[in-house]
Amino acid sequence: MDRLTAATRDEYLARVLEPGLVERAGGAVTDPAVSVADPVVASYESAFAEAIAGGGSIYEPMSPIVQAAHDRRIELLDGLPVGDLDESVCVDFGVGSWGFACVYPRLQRCGFAVGLDISAGAVRESDRLSRSQPWPYGDRFVYLQSRGDRLGLRDGSVDVFFTGECIEHVENTDAFLDEIHRVLRPGGSLILTTPNADAYLYRVQGEQYGVGPEHLALMSYAELLRRLEPGFEVVAAHGFNSSLHRSVDGLIADPEVAGRWAAMFDDRPDLASGLVVMARPRPEHRPARYLRTVARHDHRGFRRHGTWDVASLHRSITGLRAVDGAHARLECAVDGDGVILEFWCHDWSGRALVTAGGLEREVELYEPVGGFRRVQIDGLPAGPQRLRIRGLPERHPRSVSNEVILYQLLVYRRV
Repeated sequence: MDRLTAATRDEYLARVLEPGLVERAGGAVTDPAVSVADPVVASYESAFAEAIAGGGSIYEPMSPIVQAAHDRRIELLDGLPVGDLDESVCVDFGVGSWGFACVYPRLQRCGFAVGLDISAGAVRESDRLSRSQPWPYGDRFVYLQSRGDRLGLRDGSVDVFFTGECIEHVENTDAFLDEIHRVLRPGGSLILTTPNADAYLYRVQGEQYGVGPEHLALMSYAELLRRLEPGFEVVAAHGFNSSLHRSVDGLIADPEVAGRWAAMFDDRPDLASGLVVMARPRPEHRPARYLRTVARHDHRGFRRHGTWDVASLHRSITGLRAVDGAHARLECAVDGDGVILEFWCHDWSGRALVTAGGLEREVELYEPVGGFRRVQIDGLPAGPQRLRIRGLPERHPRSVSNEVILYQLLVYRRV
């Protein structure tokens, strides 16, 4: 798709938004497929409503180590070779309620700004902020609601796709990356920042960095590269640090010490706690779109063995819990190309074995803090398969119990 020179907002809208969205683009565009009946969506809506009502800012007072990491992240982003953006269409996915590219101000000098977020309340507030004062992009902006597996943008319509600290929030990474590939023009850029689950000082203690109630798809640097590989060529990768370890971060009061730590591992992102990656779409890759079906604790197809109950996890999020996971099983029929299971981890969690279509994954569910752990099984044989989750008697030495908690099961099919 050719770039537009000195184009008006309406001209950009016609070239960027998918058909059916243009006539509704006078403000933030909400997506009826993103339902507040989804507990994670409801949790985001609640959190953003509280932040907006309280006048909250992404730039709340930060601890020295968080401030140093924030400054280092922006420094690394500013050093990426994005070129002249005056006529470029730039996307900020995970824009939140703070306005377009608030954590990457360089993008604000683009020709057309597109902000996306899972929260309808967040995109409405960002739309209001963009109308409240003159920004470098002027009136050439639009905000859309998106969960990540459908972006609402035309093929080849985007020059720079930025997702800051957000790819780990999207439940199906492969579907998200295929959508990004689809909307990027040939030679366009994907820029992302994300935690590295295998940050060195966490890994040596048998823990993951970044575990939390919003991180549905936390990844190590190695896994991120593996998922990027089919569709993208990485052209720059940097490491930075936003944590030494949660047990000592609060003790670091000297900004110089925090700054030195934040700048370490620039050339060893596999050791760092934070990642900045720039990639370009491979022209030979043919992206797919994904159909998804979701099963949560009230799914009628689940067959339970042992004692299961419904546990409250975070805000509106609940999960199906086997208190004595060592003697519990859960089964259901699935029919698709693959499955994604979202387990809840905390210091009472045990271990589980997941099998489907002759494939199996063993997963460690213990973490000192509460959050999600994703298990994905790809390449299922055609036709209905039996999915089984079985708790294991072994558990992490620091775990209090053998609990197994399933938040949701996603079955997906590429089309």
